[in-house]
Formats: sequence, C-alpha cells, structure tokens
Amino acid sequence: MSKHYETTITCPQCGKEGSFRIWESINTTLDPEMKEKVKDRSAFLFTCPHCGAENYVDYGFLYHQMEDSVMISYCNSDKNERETYRMFTDIEDDPIGLKSMFADGRYLLRIVRSLDALREKIFILDDGLDDRIIEVYKLFIYVKVVEDVPDAEDPRIFYMGGAYPHFEAVTDSRHLGSAVFDRALYDSLIAQYAEGIPDARHDGPIVDRGYALQLIKSKGHQG
Repeated sequence: MSKHYETTITCPQCGKEGSFRIWESINTTLDPEMKEKVKDRSAFLFTCPHCGAENYVDYGFLYHQMEDSVMISYCNSDKNERETYRMFTDIEDDPIGLKSMFADGRYLLRIVRSLDALREKIFILDDGLDDRIIEVYKLFIYVKVVEDVPDAEDPRIFYMGGAYPHFEAVTDSRHLGSAVFDRALYDSLIAQYAEGIPDARHDGPIVDRGYALQLIKSKGHQG
C-alpha cells in the first residue's frame, strides 16, 4: 500500500513554515496519479503557502508499480542502500514474508541513488527497454560528453522517454546537452551484450554505470 505523512518545511526564501507530504512508499495501482507526479517531479515540489516560492524536497522512498510487478527503492544513504539490498536479495532473512512475492523472479527489483535515476527507470520501463543495455548505451554518450566538455564535474546521463525519447547530460549545476535515442544503436547493443546475461527480473537490483562497465569488461574477456 502507499504510505505518507505530513511534515513541516521551512521555506528557504521567506523563512516561514508550510505543510508538505512525504511519501514513504508509493503504490501506483492504489494511487495511479502518483506515477506521473513522480515522473514530472511534482511529488517532490514544495510550494510555500506564504510567498509562493517553489523548491524540490529530496527524500528516499519505495516506488511500487504493482500492476507491472516492479519495485524501485530510492536510497538516499549508504546505510539505506545496504538494508534494501539485503531485503531484495537475502531470501533466508525474511521475517515478515516480503520476499515470498520475489522468490519466483516475477518482480523487477531495482535500487537507485537519486530521484532522477528513479524517474529514468520508470521511463525505460514504460518504453519497454532493458535498463542494463541503456546503461551501456549511456557510456558512449558519457565518453562524448567528457571529450566535449572536459571541465564538467561528474556528468550524469539520463534517459528521458515518451513521445521524444532522448538522453539528457547534466551536472549538479549545468545542463550539458541532449542526444536523440537511436533505436538501431540500442538494438545493436542488445545483440552484442544481452546474450548470456540473466533475464532482467533475475538480475541483481543495482543497474548503473558500474554495472555497464562490468558487463562490457566481461564481454571483452569472452571475446
């Protein structure tokens, strides 16, 4: 089920307080409107009732797209990530029976470390793509970004789906550019890297740049 509570936020602009809803978990079967609110970030937007200033509130939570057997945990700390990883993978340690619905491999389980990464996973799933292959694809864009913008600190690449599938390259303070999603390139990466890896629902829950690097390395050793 979805769980939330009300908290008080101090507006960084005027210094006055306002109420804000924090979601501990979101079930899109029970609250279908929340899926779009996560994708467009409005679920995290605090609008000050006094001065109207808008600010995003970053918090960790569990996203459960039950109708598609998808569960994504946004972990905003190393401790939370370790605990969630154990919850998703340690079948023997299951005091409340949560893993019974994971045991048959029906669920796609993922752990992410940012709200943008969570949104990206939803876009990828909505477009029927494999997030592991998308991470490989993003490495090619990352290399190009580093070459073109050598002063960019920690560039990150995110897939943005929908009517105009593309990638956005950003840092904490800059938008570095965008790249159109090339379906032919994606299909060639599927042909090159998908063979021999588990079904996405049987793979580990952390699929990120490190995963993609290990996948490329393993295929290189095989070749």
